[in-house]
Amino acid sequence: MSKNEVLRQIDAQLDLWRTARGRSKYDDLSDLPDAETNVILTRLAAAIHRLAPDGSRYKKNSHAALTKFGKHNSYNIPLLAGSLA
Repeated sequence: MSKNEVLRQIDAQLDLWRTARGRSKYDDLSDLPDAETNVILTRLAAAIHRLAPDGSRYKKNSHAALTKFGKHNSYNIPLLAGSLA
């Protein structure tokens, strides 16, 4: 995968988060519907899993956050977005 394609995919996920963040009172989007936050959380996590090198701090940190706070906890959203930014 080319560098431009990697950056395009990262930007797409961050744009999704930023758009939702613009409609939410909270960084973790916890006031938005669960279905929407689950989609965003899943897409951010999938992008990190797909694009970050094995053993990288990005993968380790995202895995640690999802394990600590739960895979469906919206608290993870800004943490994962920060890993992609």
